[in-house]
Amino acid sequence: MKSHIKEPSFLILQFKNFLTMSTGTVISQLIALLTPFVLINIYQPESVGKYSFFILSSSLLATFLTLKAESVLLIIKEKIEAETLTRYIIKCSLVFAFIMQLLMLGFYFLKPKLFSSVFIFIPMGGLSISLFQVSREWNIYNSRYKSESFYNSIKSSLNLLKKMSLTINNYLFLLH
Repeated sequence: MKSHIKEPSFLILQFKNFLTMSTGTVISQLIALLTPFVLINIYQPESVGKYSFFILSSSLLATFLTLKAESVLLIIKEKIEAETLTRYIIKCSLVFAFIMQLLMLGFYFLKPKLFSSVFIFIPMGGLSISLFQVSREWNIYNSRYKSESFYNSIKSSLNLLKKMSLTINNYLFLLH
């Protein structure tokens, strides 16, 4: 006996998958587009420039700290190998961030006029972002390739942004 319920066509399923995947991108682009307007109303232009430079530099440094090796976790089949790789990524990130922190402090104390005090916090910002990325990939791996829910992704991203904003806000307050 055949069921009278029709199966969704292949194109409809692909369109749903496309919408699911692109929703996060659209929301992140909207956040990036609207954030400057909020920052301009809260901070002075000089502070917004420092904040923007800090976020950009920290994001780039986070990519260099992990070299996006956490992306490999999704194709590893053995959990022991995944744990070992995650530990190595975290250890390397910590070591490189510590070295970068020492370099930044050295440059700051050697050339204080040429070197803004914003530079001092860039390695810790990069480390925070890289550890967030590694923990996110580890959570995805442990959920057996199930995608994270939309709510949890937004919630964790907003928590990270809130913590970084509070840190930068406290830092900018200390500068004045």
